[in-house]
Amino acid sequence: MKLSTITIALMALLISACSSTPDKREEQLQDRLDVQILANGTKLARYRLRVQPVRKHQVQIYDWESNRGGFGGDIYRDEQQKKDSQRFLERRLIGRMEERLAEFEVCRQGYVELERQVFLGIGSVRLECREAANAEDRKRFGSRWQYPPASAEPAS
Repeated sequence: MKLSTITIALMALLISACSSTPDKREEQLQDRLDVQILANGTKLARYRLRVQPVRKHQVQIYDWESNRGGFGGDIYRDEQQKKDSQRFLERRLIGRMEERLAEFEVCRQGYVELERQVFLGIGSVRLECREAANAEDRKRFGSRWQYPPASAEPAS
C-alpha cells in the first residue's frame, strides 16, 4: 500500500514538473512583419515566423540495430517529430502574428487572411486589414515598413 502511494506521488510530481517546463522552441523563433500601404489606402501585411536550427552540423550515424538500411534509425519517430514541430509552428504563427499586429497597431479593426503557408521550420500569413490606412498609418508605415528593420538583428 505504501509503495503504491509513494509511486503515485512521485509520478504526480514528475508530471507536474514536466508540464511547467518552458518550451525551449520559443527561444528559437524569429519573426518578421512587413506592412505595405497601397495608393488606394489598402493595408496589406505579411507575417513570417521561422524556427532557427539548434545545431549547424549533424553527424549521421548508421543505425545497425534497426537494420533498416539507412541513416537515422526510426523513420516513424522522425516523422512524428516533424509533425509535432509543424503543429507547434502553426499554433505560434497565429499567436505571435496577432501580438505583433497589436503591438504596432497595424490592423486595429481586424483582418482578412489571404494566404497561410506552414512548412517544416517556416510559416507565413498574408493578410489585408479591414480598415483603410489613415494619415497616421501613412506617417508611421510609409508605403512599406518592416519589423525588425532591415539593419537590425531578427527579433526572438
